[in-house]
Amino acid sequence: FELIDHFISPSHFLIDRYVNWGIDRERFSMLENGQIIPPKLSGKKRELRKGEKRGRFAYFGQINTFKGLDLLLESLEYLDKKQLKEFDLHIHGSGLENQPEQFQKMVAKQLKKFSKNITFYGPYEPDELPDLMSDVDWVIVPSFWWENSPLVIQEAFKFGRPVIAADIGGMAEKVTDGKNGLHFKARNPRDLADKIALALTDESLYDKLYDGINIPLLIEESAIEHIGLYESQLGDSL
Repeated sequence: FELIDHFISPSHFLIDRYVNWGIDRERFSMLENGQIIPPKLSGKKRELRKGEKRGRFAYFGQINTFKGLDLLLESLEYLDKKQLKEFDLHIHGSGLENQPEQFQKMVAKQLKKFSKNITFYGPYEPDELPDLMSDVDWVIVPSFWWENSPLVIQEAFKFGRPVIAADIGGMAEKVTDGKNGLHFKARNPRDLADKIALALTDESLYDKLYDGINIPLLIEESAIEHIGLYESQLGDSL
């Protein structure tokens, strides 16, 4: 690392980790990852049927022992019958077949037990995201590990979806609790269930969080920021 003049990080959290290792903070710049905004982006709220609540939640991304799908499924045990009646979970992701057998069995057991509440869609392509996001209200990011600058959070915001995320690492940094999403205590399924219940019962909360979402940095804007940093570092050598 002594050979490096300057470091770029997409989160302040990651910078803090390297500074704790002993690298000078002055050698870092935080530049957000840019997002491609698709032509179909509307960010509109999902249209509700008469009497329907904003009870559609989704999990997007890889499925492994670190990403917390098992914790999310365990959290359903703490929802009461009325809450479960209003709760609908869409799972979009791949990799389950590559996980330890015990993990696979746990997921299969919960999928069967809560079959009325869960739809497992499997893998998806990036160009499918607009339609998949438009069909849900909330995105849940339940990772066990810190994460850095989770792409799924930026994607959720890109499509105007509030995020319920663990209160650690890059997730806690990217989601502002009570503004554009909710935090739950990491690795705590009961607390996640409490936040899901809050989302189901507080009818004014969704509108508040929806209005608090800012469209992420465009990839063109990110490129301009990177070029500006390169120029400032290179100086007269350009």
